[in-house]
Amino acid sequence: MKRISSLLLGVGLVALQGCTAAPGEEDIANTSSAVTPSGSAKLTITSDWGSGYCANIDLTNALTVATTRWQVLIDFKGLAVPASPWNTTFETNGKYTTAHPASYNTSIAPNGTASFGFCGTSVAGGARPSVVAYNMEMNLFTSCQDNNGVNPTLAALAVAMATELGRWEPDQDLVKGDTVTLNPSAKCLVTKTINGKSVPCPNTKAILGQQAYTADQNVFNNTNFKETLKSMFDRQTQAIINANPKPIGNYALTLVGGPTTLGYGNCGPHYVYRINYNTSSGAPLSSADATNLLPTLCFFGQGNCGSNSYISPKIGDSSVLSTCPTINGVKQMCIAVDPTDGDNGSTSTTTAGSAPTYPKNSVYDPANTLLGTQCITTKGVLATMQSKCDVQPATCGNLYCML
Repeated sequence: MKRISSLLLGVGLVALQGCTAAPGEEDIANTSSAVTPSGSAKLTITSDWGSGYCANIDLTNALTVATTRWQVLIDFKGLAVPASPWNTTFETNGKYTTAHPASYNTSIAPNGTASFGFCGTSVAGGARPSVVAYNMEMNLFTSCQDNNGVNPTLAALAVAMATELGRWEPDQDLVKGDTVTLNPSAKCLVTKTINGKSVPCPNTKAILGQQAYTADQNVFNNTNFKETLKSMFDRQTQAIINANPKPIGNYALTLVGGPTTLGYGNCGPHYVYRINYNTSSGAPLSSADATNLLPTLCFFGQGNCGSNSYISPKIGDSSVLSTCPTINGVKQMCIAVDPTDGDNGSTSTTTAGSAPTYPKNSVYDPANTLLGTQCITTKGVLATMQSKCDVQPATCGNLYCML
């Protein structure tokens, strides 16, 4: 997962992990690589003598970078799973068998191909195995891939609020009850028509909806997420009390660049938000006021609000300063947001193939773009993206990879 390196003309705010999306449509699951197969997995029967056969699979990497993380799901159609495949390892989960990289056959270069194979027993004229799904992930963010729990989801909420509310004011824009919900009085800058209905702040609502359900508690614990959100209110309050001087509340965030057009950050695509006074002048914040905004990120795990190791202040990042625009001759204040590619609950642009895997077996997709599409669970089981919206309204906006 990623972090948000917040830097305002040399003043570091924070680093948070978040999610991926296109500018102006943060975290809506419409990234083409999440639904369009990239590369191929071709099975060829190389020999067949009736009572047995041998097969070879060529897995082509169409990503722009190398991958050492890939899997191919094979349907043996009732045949015995071969015990000694070459250049791969087998793991059977339910109906299908998953081929993983062998220690000596892990890397596939861009546009390159890895091959593996097996021989098995069969019946003359009977069924032969076939590939049912595959995927692969970039190697860019290997140190960030295990952060797929509650903390990155907090960061995803920060990104969604920055885009849809244009600020971070959780004590004003969110409400603490049995769960944390969007305040009805919150003024959303982004409203989308989804299934014929006007939905303000769809991504913020969908992330908050992750408190209601999870497909696998071992992968993502929605109860933990709910309790963490509630405890963050108390920590936020204390952080504001302790802040000296107090953070300003009259500011605005505007997405001005990214995500991938600015290159990648530490663990994923790179966003830049301009940060200005929310007044008629719209002037960029002063360095002092930019620094004073740090406590407003406490709710998302920054600083004394948690021991989130993936969050760390940075100061004077030249890449942020160079991408922050100059308007009417005035250099703007900016915060860099580096959300993780493949973050739990977001569309992955690194998982490519006929069936993506989402680290939390979930994706927030208010437009239901991925409804009914194939996915591979984190346990290697082929499933489909399904909605719980009808029976659990709080989950509306999320889809789950389930059988």
